[in-house]
Amino acid sequence: MFYNEQDQVLFAHREDIGIETNNTAEYRAVMKAYELLINVLVPQYSISAVEWHADSLLVVQQLKGVYKIKQAHIQEYVDKIREYERELGLPVSYTHVMREKNKLADALVNDAVNIAELMRK
Repeated sequence: MFYNEQDQVLFAHREDIGIETNNTAEYRAVMKAYELLINVLVPQYSISAVEWHADSLLVVQQLKGVYKIKQAHIQEYVDKIREYERELGLPVSYTHVMREKNKLADALVNDAVNIAELMRK
């Protein structure tokens, strides 16, 4: 979900990624969000900074450099995210929020999970 400063939704996206761990899904979501931000939103809107709000404390703390990254595939995701940050060229911050503050994004995830479960049947 992308919001403006008035908390209005600018853009929402949901994508099926198959069966993944929570951490992999979270990182893939951040990478996809950067792609959409760079290719869709920045050309359309005047954006001066990006604030990421995520309900995964682990992902937020790893992206902030507070927690170590122990898994090679997660380090690859972080390296790619750092490339996106440089390409974006704007101030970026990461903030942990409780799931209750992330209801719309959580609903999109639940939709994706439900659709994937239906397709497996």
